[in-house]
Amino acid sequence: TYLEIAGKRLASPDPVMRAQALKDLGREAVKPRELTTEEVPKALARLATMGSDTDDRVITAWLEFLSESGHEPGVPESIGPEPARRLLQMAGQVEKPRERNLAIAAIGRIRRPDFADYLIQRLGEPNPSFRMLIVRSLGDQRSTQALTPLIRMVTADPICRAEAKAALEKLYSEGRLSFSSGHDQVAKATL
Repeated sequence: TYLEIAGKRLASPDPVMRAQALKDLGREAVKPRELTTEEVPKALARLATMGSDTDDRVITAWLEFLSESGHEPGVPESIGPEPARRLLQMAGQVEKPRERNLAIAAIGRIRRPDFADYLIQRLGEPNPSFRMLIVRSLGDQRSTQALTPLIRMVTADPICRAEAKAALEKLYSEGRLSFSSGHDQVAKATL
């Protein structure tokens, strides 16, 4: 089957083949043509394990998949404790900025309370470009936990103000919040 062939390619000793197999299976798992409905969760579970690969090309392919498709049905559920821990570890890497930025983007796409907490904790980053990436990812999380920190960013951080406003608008546009009273009125005033 497609899944068996992809599994063999993912286990290849050639990292270039593993990276390409990851990309191919990722596309197939998100928009299945060859995979059956029953095989999709198995494919996603197999993809989730690829974060433990030792080759940078495979890790980059894994992070690209998660940063592009982390919000797709089934993907967040496939990220168990070990892949989640690996993502958080990569998000803290200073020596590999590309992997770090992809990990932050993936953390934003995969909606989990612990990922939202992590992003909220990183809002104080001194690098403004990196801080904007974190705010953007927090907006992708669309977590109500982010409301107060984002309002603070709008009012206190002129560099990230536009990104924070966009993140707040995502919260409201999705219907997770409404401009009804109290705290929400402060958010409305900031937008």
